[in-house]
Amino acid sequence: QGLIPIDTPVDVVQLDILFKKERSTTIYSIDSIKPNDPAPNYWFKNTEKTILKNTYVPLDVSSSDHEVNHVYSSTGEYDITVENIYAALPSNQTLRPWDNVPRKALAQEITANRVVYGNYLQNYSLGDLVKPNLIVGKQQRDSYDSEPIFLNNQGLRSIKSLRTYYLGVVYGDEYGRETPVFTSKDASIKIPYDLTPGSGFNGAPNKSLALTARLLGEQPEWAHYYKYFVKQTTGEYYNLTVDRVYKSPEDQSLWISLPSSDRNKVQEGDYFTIKKKVDVEEMVPVSPTGGNKIKIIDIKNEAPETIKFKYFSLGTGGGSQADLDALFPDPSAQPGPNVAKIAVDKDHWITVENGIDLSEALTKSDRLAVQFEIAESGTTLRSRKFFVSAYSEEPGGTDGR
Repeated sequence: QGLIPIDTPVDVVQLDILFKKERSTTIYSIDSIKPNDPAPNYWFKNTEKTILKNTYVPLDVSSSDHEVNHVYSSTGEYDITVENIYAALPSNQTLRPWDNVPRKALAQEITANRVVYGNYLQNYSLGDLVKPNLIVGKQQRDSYDSEPIFLNNQGLRSIKSLRTYYLGVVYGDEYGRETPVFTSKDASIKIPYDLTPGSGFNGAPNKSLALTARLLGEQPEWAHYYKYFVKQTTGEYYNLTVDRVYKSPEDQSLWISLPSSDRNKVQEGDYFTIKKKVDVEEMVPVSPTGGNKIKIIDIKNEAPETIKFKYFSLGTGGGSQADLDALFPDPSAQPGPNVAKIAVDKDHWITVENGIDLSEALTKSDRLAVQFEIAESGTTLRSRKFFVSAYSEEPGGTDGR
């Protein structure tokens, strides 16, 4: 509605209705309307209702039978009823929205249906006379005494935490001619993860925050309006959904499972920030020892062996040298460097060490692993887990096997 304002010049003969997607540079043409179009004529269409009646009041005509006179300030109405919009503008027409008129020009010519100027002066330069002073801050859209309400589990619009925002201003005159972007030393702000560090965690991610700006100082006298421009210089970042977290029993490292579609979004050496807990609507508070920023030190396309399996203890054995000699009676098959085969005394394992009878506890699909540990100066050192490629039982074998 309101496509044709009341102050539209009389020599305007056509209005093009254009469409552009937010993440695309292609501009599509939906339709063109003219004052002399046959019915239905969208140029003069107006379904707005008056205060008292549902009747059409033409442009610039007051309704005398109404208690309150009503004058429409615009006409023109177009209903978009199709979803398949495919008529893209030619590349030589995409600059039409950016046509500009210089402030001064010594020459003017018309070529290819375009007005061309020569020796012209365009836009404005403030020089040293006017220096805009921008003050940037932040505020919460909701009251500080209540948390925002998320309707239908949808987030609210907000600036992002852990980002630095820069603000600039552009002045324009009454004809739309504008200056470059100006800024000042105080025109930046970093949004922290914790809004009140040192006095209890007050997380920013669950709040709807907005930037605030104040323009101080002397302003140019010719300026008819001004516009703010916002820029944040943070590099490319992604939101990642974590499936599961696994803790390696060997080195206590954490492995995070992500969908395969997110594999190319991260690489070794990158950092990620944990903001939300798993399966609960709670933020992760900042750790006093180092925040919640974590470095990626390794990436695997397949699950590492250290977390790929779930281990169950079947028993432990050993202790003194006498216990080890009784548990491993064959000197040539005792644990040691470059030993590929070990022999365990079954009776000692079951009766003395209280271990489980492997022949009864394991199935053919189970995998067996062994791990060794030693104690030095009160510290227990554990080896990595070694998978057993094959095992067998030798009843009554030599050396107690």
